[in-house]
Amino acid sequence: MAKPVEHTVDSLRRLGAEIAELDFGYPVEPADFRPGATAADIDALEHALKVELPADYRSFLGECAGMSAADVHNGYFLAPPDRVRVGSHHDGCPQRVRVGDTELHVLVVGSDGGGNHFLLGVGGTTRVWRWDHERPTSDSVVTDEHPALLHLGDSFSDLLRRIEADWRHFLADDQGWSYIV
Repeated sequence: MAKPVEHTVDSLRRLGAEIAELDFGYPVEPADFRPGATAADIDALEHALKVELPADYRSFLGECAGMSAADVHNGYFLAPPDRVRVGSHHDGCPQRVRVGDTELHVLVVGSDGGGNHFLLGVGGTTRVWRWDHERPTSDSVVTDEHPALLHLGDSFSDLLRRIEADWRHFLADDQGWSYIV
């Protein structure tokens, strides 16, 4: 059974603190975890986006309303509620992704330090991807086989666990690990 979002966030806080203690030869900013959003703020986000947010993503926002870890590998940023948005041409990414017969609305929930976006597909089912910003599209709908999409999992929790795995491998100086950023 997968661990609850709160446990993964706690693990990320611990790992972020350990990473900040490493000697990079220059000062490192520790990962920053914002306090959780209120239920009213999360409801307002859901209303503004006109989508039903997945339970694990709502749980994350209640525990941590955004994260910034600029000095971990290539940088990891999970957007606070006021920065989450539906994908758009401005971002170079689609508004929806077709998975089989289902079209998922795409929320831009974060990014990496290289300008790629973390996307959360919502609408009946969920998926998470990394969108390669060097392959922009003007299409509002793409298939899940689009070359700019890297499938990271089937839930927001999967994204958090993948970030956690990246950070563990970063601490271990694992040169063979394939990071998502």
